[in-house]
Amino acid sequence: MASHVRRPTSSGLLAAVLAVACSQCMDTAAAFAFTSALRPGLRLAARMPAPAGPGRSARPLVLQSRPIRASFLAGVRAKAQATVDEDALVPPPKEMAGAYVNSMEQYEKMYRESLDDPEAFWSKIGNEFHWEKRWNKLNEVNFDNDKGPVSIKWFLGAKTNLAYNALDRHVLAGKGDKVAFYWEGNEPSESISFTYAQLLDKVQRFANVLKSKGVKKGDIVSIYLPMLAELPVAMLACARIGAVHSVVFGGFSAEVGSYETSAIWPKLILPIIS
Repeated sequence: MASHVRRPTSSGLLAAVLAVACSQCMDTAAAFAFTSALRPGLRLAARMPAPAGPGRSARPLVLQSRPIRASFLAGVRAKAQATVDEDALVPPPKEMAGAYVNSMEQYEKMYRESLDDPEAFWSKIGNEFHWEKRWNKLNEVNFDNDKGPVSIKWFLGAKTNLAYNALDRHVLAGKGDKVAFYWEGNEPSESISFTYAQLLDKVQRFANVLKSKGVKKGDIVSIYLPMLAELPVAMLACARIGAVHSVVFGGFSAEVGSYETSAIWPKLILPIIS
């Protein structure tokens, strides 16, 4: 039976959401890892808000604490202890030798550089991207409410296009025949791969479709689709023309999908059609 309603901290809220999700799956080790972050013996269950309608406003998200059976926690804890060895070190396969970060030593070196000289470190990272106009200030951060609104800004004064960085620059560099991403469906037989050149062509085509529907820079496009291979195509097409995309989980019902999109008033909705 549900007991009292409480307001968790931000870190507790994250743990609560993950705990509820993990506790529904077969990976009991993962469930234990997150539920143990909560108050012992409790888990938080989220109740989705009812959509707004004529004469009524939307109800806020409510988190309720519910008791977890001691036997369940005991089983989870035993499974986790039996399957997880904190001292175990599994070396990466030799195919990872060409990875961007291919060892713990390299990671620790980069991490130390980011702390010792963040401006030099992030300027080096920024130089790996294409810029129409370079930044005149690397970042501007304020976490002190007494000095104004909390804000985090990077690469001030710079101008670029994320879709160009994701696709065009690789094709222009002669890597058009390299695989940009792999997609796998629910069945092992359902798999697709796109090269950078193929993906660029699809993104260019769909960007023109968006423009033909009146979408322009600054407009919001709501993407209400399942995990299709075309989902990143739609996202990159929005970025290409300067539109803002908002992804709504395709597993939501039509009512919840409507609630999720009603607050942003998108110029265009890309819906599920069955």
